[in-house]
Amino acid sequence: MRDGKTKVTAGKRKKSGGSSPARAGSRGEAPGTTRVKVLASEWDEARQKAGEAGNYLDLLQRCRADFDNYRKRINRDRGELAQAARGELACEMLPVLDNLERALAVAQDSHELAAFLDGVEMIRKQFVEALSRNNITPIKAAGQAFDPELHEAVEEVDSDVIAPGTVVEEVLSGYRMGERVLRPAAVKVARAPQRAGSGCDKDTGCDEAGD
Repeated sequence: MRDGKTKVTAGKRKKSGGSSPARAGSRGEAPGTTRVKVLASEWDEARQKAGEAGNYLDLLQRCRADFDNYRKRINRDRGELAQAARGELACEMLPVLDNLERALAVAQDSHELAAFLDGVEMIRKQFVEALSRNNITPIKAAGQAFDPELHEAVEEVDSDVIAPGTVVEEVLSGYRMGERVLRPAAVKVARAPQRAGSGCDKDTGCDEAGD
């Protein structure tokens, strides 16, 4: 009986010892293996993001270079356009200069004032037409209400007939290109006459009461 118990007990121990490696294997990997895998995954993700950042940096640099080239091209085109506009205007003015030289030549040869005046008038008309073709037109002044955006008052004129603030005379013509004022018209503007005994004078101004 004692030998039999010993054999049974040994068998149980053997069976128990044989199942231990199976349970160890079912618990998973060796300690630290999971942490290594997590770190490796994070490293791969970091490398991927670094690669994407490099691509974005390259794209940004290319966009910046393209914008710089675009800005240089725009500035070059703008300069060429301005030069072309000046050239076109010069071409418009050259015939005016030609006619002016012809008129001077006629006046020197014939000494006829009438012919000279006709030639000068023709040149003036041609010059105005050339300006008009370039959208440059005179500013209306005489008879218009004074507008500080279009007119520059050089003198005030007393008038009982013309309403105060009305342009009575154009001293120097003004011109505009579209809505842009190139030069305001220099004008004389009407004002109400000063009352007698008021002590006011258009040159000296108004004296204070009691002077």
